[in-house]
Amino acid sequence: MTVDIHCVTRWSKLGTVWQGVSVDTLLDLAGHDGPFAMAHCDGGNTTNLPVADLSSGKAWVAYAYDGQPLELARCGKSSSANRPGSEDLNHRRGQS
Repeated sequence: MTVDIHCVTRWSKLGTVWQGVSVDTLLDLAGHDGPFAMAHCDGGNTTNLPVADLSSGKAWVAYAYDGQPLELARCGKSSSANRPGSEDLNHRRGQS
């Protein structure tokens, strides 16, 4: 999938190439049929989203960018647990 990224800090990156799986696929595999889904983010934040805002190809879970797998270091606590200094980072996040 090729998309343009526009940041609120007024920069853009055009033509970024991603690989991933559509949230539609994940919801179908999970048998989800409710009107809402809960998104979990790094740092422990969560939010409820209408499934209508996630479906019909509107949301994807990416696993590669520009032909390269995403670094596990960008994926939260589970990937950072064995990195030097991660204990302090996870403690500040309340995840120790």
